[in-house]
Amino acid sequence: MLIRLVLGISTFAVLASAQLPGQYLRRNDQFAEESFFSVRNSKLRRQDNAPGLRPRTPTNSFSGNEDLNSVSSSTVQNIVTANNEFTQKYYQVVSRQSQPNFVFSPFSIVTLLGMLRAGANGKTLKELGTTMNVKSAAAGQLYNGFSELFSNLKTSSKKTNTTFTSSNRLFIQDGFDILTDFQSTLKEKFKAPAQRMDFAQPNVAALINKVVSEDTNGNINDLISPGILNNMTRLVALNVLYFKGVWENTFHGIATKNRDFYTHKGDKIQVETMSTEDYFKIADIGNLKAKAIALPYVGKQMEMVILLPNERDGLQEVEQKFFSDPSVSFDNIVESLNQPPKNVFLYLPKFSLETEQDLQEPLKTLGIQQAFAQFQADFSRISDTERELYLSKILQKAFLNVNEVGSEAGAASYGAVFTPLSIGPPVEETIRVDHPFLGFIRHVDTNLILFAFRKME
Repeated sequence: MLIRLVLGISTFAVLASAQLPGQYLRRNDQFAEESFFSVRNSKLRRQDNAPGLRPRTPTNSFSGNEDLNSVSSSTVQNIVTANNEFTQKYYQVVSRQSQPNFVFSPFSIVTLLGMLRAGANGKTLKELGTTMNVKSAAAGQLYNGFSELFSNLKTSSKKTNTTFTSSNRLFIQDGFDILTDFQSTLKEKFKAPAQRMDFAQPNVAALINKVVSEDTNGNINDLISPGILNNMTRLVALNVLYFKGVWENTFHGIATKNRDFYTHKGDKIQVETMSTEDYFKIADIGNLKAKAIALPYVGKQMEMVILLPNERDGLQEVEQKFFSDPSVSFDNIVESLNQPPKNVFLYLPKFSLETEQDLQEPLKTLGIQQAFAQFQADFSRISDTERELYLSKILQKAFLNVNEVGSEAGAASYGAVFTPLSIGPPVEETIRVDHPFLGFIRHVDTNLILFAFRKME
């Protein structure tokens, strides 16, 4: 049988208005993703010359023509580096707040923050850039880099027997005017088409959730709860990632059996565990007291990297060093795997993870404060008619399934795989993933971390 990993992420953000709406009504459909944000208007409109109100004309605004032709591979690499550094910082925060098992997509969050950054100004812009690790990047180069990265991921998926979908959407309240530069940047660079809808309508969340479900093959449902969107909502931005891949090194269903797994509490439980003998790249990460194992997907454009502590109770120490020690990085681990593969007998549990997380507190911890503050957030590059926009909700829902599919294919290859080992190469190492571990799924060509997860029980 083939072993397939299926993973989906949806992130959304809601921008709301602090001022009471004047005219807004209507609706539309379609929306998807794992991460979303919502922007609201926070109060009755004040006159533009009221005390403490920012000038009506945006300052340091990004014109849609700035550096639009300056994209380069170095720009893409800057985004990759920023994304991977964000992964380490974000993991460190959520590992203290989340359940023992979790999964998230740093790239989905960074993409959404990039979309928000295109509409931010002043301190809000600075905080978003600092948290994304792109505070010094020129706006045009940054957004062109995202555009090129989306194209690279799409091309890689077409070359292989994997499914990778990244879609961005922008939903705008009927009657709410947004600036042309902002809408053009999201459409051209983030491939985020805009749609008008009436967020006051009771079925608007269901319409968006339907699209998310379709984009993730029915694995993410009810992303947006009733009541999150209302007549104060002005804009919803959405990013959906969906990945489905087949292992390059096949596991066979007939070899899957219940085996021991030692949880973070020290309990011994029985879990369905797959096994195979094949060539894998492995590395001992001495300063982490852990072993890294690379599991490529068909086509070798995508790869799962598992970080397995040497000791059954060693995950906490690995996390502390990996996510707080500047001398340890994901790039270092990948570099250590750059060596000839070894013939390994690998035991890996089947598992399914699902995580829904409000991103507000983790992002505040990482430095994004003003964007969430009514009357202080500066999204003046989104609209110059409503000035009191703020980030009212940002949430991500993710799932990861590693399971067996394709029984006919598995049965057909059964006889070839279980050849007596005495006539094959000797097993150089046996690796049992039988205690808490963490892992990543990366795009090999760019080394971009798409997903990160932890399994402790």
